[in-house]
Amino acid sequence: MAARKHAVRWGFWSLLAWLRLRAAGAKIGRGLRALGPILVRIDPGWRGEIIIGDNVTLLPYVDLRLRERGSIFLGDGVYLETMARLVAANQAKLQIGVETQVGMGSILNAGDDITIGNQVAIAAYSLLVAAEHTYFDPHTPIKQQGYRYAPITIGNDVWLATGVLVRPGVTIGSGAVIGAQSVVHSDIPAYVLAVGNPAKMVRDRKTV
Repeated sequence: MAARKHAVRWGFWSLLAWLRLRAAGAKIGRGLRALGPILVRIDPGWRGEIIIGDNVTLLPYVDLRLRERGSIFLGDGVYLETMARLVAANQAKLQIGVETQVGMGSILNAGDDITIGNQVAIAAYSLLVAAEHTYFDPHTPIKQQGYRYAPITIGNDVWLATGVLVRPGVTIGSGAVIGAQSVVHSDIPAYVLAVGNPAKMVRDRKTV
């Protein structure tokens, strides 16, 4: 009877997500809320961490993928929308700050460390990739050429509009806004609006 009351209080999907994450060794704060099934995929022999803060929300088909000792840290109030995919590999740490939102279908691929600040908004179908295939030898299949790794750092209160690509080695300063469909190849200063491929500053947000 007590188990039934507990399930009702949590809600079915929230309880199932909690059980699945706990079975994977996650440390989970209070108020976890899941609004549908989630995926938790961990390679055998994984030795990383999953730490989830308070009041985190997971929409249906959020995908948490961990391999090669990668770790995921979700701050309090993080909101992962439908089909958001977080991958941590190669001993990298994927850290998402307080009250940050990751939009529908967005992919965060941490082959190297990805650090995202507080109250960041990442809109739908964006891609942050801290590891990418090398491809310069035309005589060797791309999958056999290895990867280039470099960390990504995003400050507080940053807005990435729909379909933004952030490439390895990029730092985006606090308060920056990146326009839709932009490709960020190099560092973006704080408090600017940047758009294009490559993304370039078009306006300083500190001036009227």
